[in-house]
Amino acid sequence: MQNRILKWSLLAANILVLVFFILFRNSISVAGNIAMLFCLGVLAADLLYAAFVKNWLGFWLIPAQASLMLAAYFARQAASSSHSSLHSVSTLNFIAMLAMPLLAIVLAVLDLKGIGSREIKYPKPLRLLGWLLPPVMLVGLFTFALLGYDHAYNFGYSVHKYTTTRADFLFLFIIFAIACLFLRQFIASKQGSWGEYLKRSVAVLTVFAALAGFGFASFLRGYTSLRSDVAAAEADYRAMFGQSTQETPGRVVPLSIPQLFFGIRHNANYRVVRDVAFRTITEGDFAGLSLAYDAYYPVNDADELPSVVIWLHGGGGGKGDRPHMCKWLATRGFAVYDLQLGRTWEMMLETINAFFAHAVQHESAHANFDSVFIIGASMGGSLATEYIYNFDHRFLDYGVNIRGIIPLYGIAPGAEIDENSIPVLIYAGSHVSYINAQRQLRDQYRQAGNGNAMFLGVSFAGHGPDDQFSSRGGQLKLYFLERFLGNLR
Repeated sequence: MQNRILKWSLLAANILVLVFFILFRNSISVAGNIAMLFCLGVLAADLLYAAFVKNWLGFWLIPAQASLMLAAYFARQAASSSHSSLHSVSTLNFIAMLAMPLLAIVLAVLDLKGIGSREIKYPKPLRLLGWLLPPVMLVGLFTFALLGYDHAYNFGYSVHKYTTTRADFLFLFIIFAIACLFLRQFIASKQGSWGEYLKRSVAVLTVFAALAGFGFASFLRGYTSLRSDVAAAEADYRAMFGQSTQETPGRVVPLSIPQLFFGIRHNANYRVVRDVAFRTITEGDFAGLSLAYDAYYPVNDADELPSVVIWLHGGGGGKGDRPHMCKWLATRGFAVYDLQLGRTWEMMLETINAFFAHAVQHESAHANFDSVFIIGASMGGSLATEYIYNFDHRFLDYGVNIRGIIPLYGIAPGAEIDENSIPVLIYAGSHVSYINAQRQLRDQYRQAGNGNAMFLGVSFAGHGPDDQFSSRGGQLKLYFLERFLGNLR
């Protein structure tokens, strides 16, 4: 009777999972996070149920669910640009996640009807699996532990930066599936009492527990540190603006667990004009080089012209390498200009001036250049701070009012700060060599009696913690960026 109640409860829970996936797949709320944690818990329960149920369909459910998670992961990468996941939901990703509870529902129904039930015994072609599974599981766990260590403790760039940081929960789920397969074999191979089998397997189980525990702890460190990261940045934010999170519209929670899996969707309230030429190099080694920009405009009925965001790309990319960020800003009511910068540092700085000279004549009907923000990533972040702090301020001659800058993991040394320096939101991963220089810029503001600087650090992250748009670092950036821009626009 109790066993039947358990099966009916798991069946009902999986039906709820289907409902929650549909209702909360793009939720940015506490309720959405709770719903997604419930879904993950039910999927884990499905795997444990499949490991222990005397039904061959249960055996195949374990690798099927793990494979679907991998399909969901690679579906997200298929929707990626060279550096980053576009902030749209992959249909294959959503279907793959929906298929997991559907498989579990089929297993539970068939098991309730007694279809497919038999003693656990490998067919002859698969009996080798009984010998291979424990060593394969241990190798997988060892790899998982190394990835976890690299993910939590690497400094600067990491060979796994573009994999482990993109879907941490994926790796937790896959290793849990491997562990369930091991449990399945553990049950099938058991002879005599559990105590006797445990004595013979104590070494394997000890290694299993140690590696699994270390791997889980390493991967989860970034999430357990989220509270302290938010608290530290929130203190700077309140010192800067003197108000609580509720007084400025923005994301309700700093991390949406559904968006970790399904990505961040955008609406269609923007339009794009590409390859607008605005500067031609007339002399030097690059004479004849033509530079252009892409413009992303919001589509709304607002009476006022939208504020402006100038996007400066990183050193490894160019115009168009972060379309997700430009689209997201446009849907938030900003006119975004993604600039092609040029080849040399001096050329890039002059290009920003050239854009402002062009824009006040040709873009003033589309955007409000009395409310301008400069956002740059990596080299673009360094370029933004160099332009504002160390370069001639010719933008003032064009009537441009820069209200804030956001250097993303990039900073130019030698900034001269005074009480009138432009507000800044500094963003970086904690495991980079230049982190002290970024904190120093915030401290320079304070020493100058200027409270218009805040620092947002992402613990256990290297260079580019927002490379995947819906990742932990990406969402944390959006949480404070929305409010920073909202207060100053």
